[in-house]
Amino acid sequence: MSWFRALASRRVTDASASLYSTSRIRGLASGITSRPNLDTSSTIATTKSIIPDVATTASNYQADPLVEQVVNNIMKHGKKTLARRLVSDALLYIQRISKTGDAASNPRNILSQAVDIASPLVKIASMKRGAKTIHHPRPISEHVRRRTGILWIVQAAKSRGKGKPFPERFGNEVLAVLSGESSALQKKLNLHKMALANRSNVIMQDRKIGGGSR
Repeated sequence: MSWFRALASRRVTDASASLYSTSRIRGLASGITSRPNLDTSSTIATTKSIIPDVATTASNYQADPLVEQVVNNIMKHGKKTLARRLVSDALLYIQRISKTGDAASNPRNILSQAVDIASPLVKIASMKRGAKTIHHPRPISEHVRRRTGILWIVQAAKSRGKGKPFPERFGNEVLAVLSGESSALQKKLNLHKMALANRSNVIMQDRKIGGGSR
């Protein structure tokens, strides 16, 4: 039950675990419009405009498990090359905004931190018991945690700033997660609240399993 105690004590935005303060992330986000050397109309208006740099970024992160998991979750109709290009463009976009020369501004580190913050600790399994539906919280693997967090970030990005290219929206959503302003965090919070509200069902199920094994 250590996973359940972790759920009860963990906050959606753990400042001690984050590489970024809220003030810094807001500064990075505001840099989209305030940085004089960042012309969003010329560099981010279309994904084609930053394709010359994509090859370098893709080669740096192509073998990275997290980046590949993001690519696989974005990919549609088997078009992995396109999905990889979108992710590469998003990493470049994040890098342009947060370029400070330190390890914390590495776009892969920023992405990893955002995914970790947005990822839930549990899932809710629903079971019918007579006319009632019983919700059982269940711990999930690291892979499933990340997949869920990535999907929530992608969904939030698709609803953000319609009309802008996806890499820009995804990059902005990643920064929004770090600053605690993404709708992906609300989904995680709602899920954790539901798990805590149904914690008695975890105890009941564990007793049933334990009783059956004797």
